[in-house]
Amino acid sequence: MNQEIFTHLEMQQESYLELTVEICQKIWRIVLEQAILDATTKSRKPRSIKYRNDARQWLVTPSSDRDLVCYYAGIDPEKLSNPEFLELMNNRSRKILPRKYFKYLSASWF
Repeated sequence: MNQEIFTHLEMQQESYLELTVEICQKIWRIVLEQAILDATTKSRKPRSIKYRNDARQWLVTPSSDRDLVCYYAGIDPEKLSNPEFLELMNNRSRKILPRKYFKYLSASWF
């Protein structure tokens, strides 16, 4: 009986851990999604232009911060420097949603 309870508790703990990892990964993907939104904005407001330039710089320039966010999000940071991704970003069409960028970056999301 005690072994059954212990096994059940172990299974619950494993499920909880998997769920926690999944939630954390989604949060970090939202961080990347916001950076992509900022990088592709069409707004001409000075603040938006600054955010766009900062986001583009952050996305395409390798750094430990960017690589760590990508790692937590389950995305290969090298793909952010790929010419195909840069072309998608430069398109700046509102028809391309951030999810399309993530489809390119990671087939497992959305």
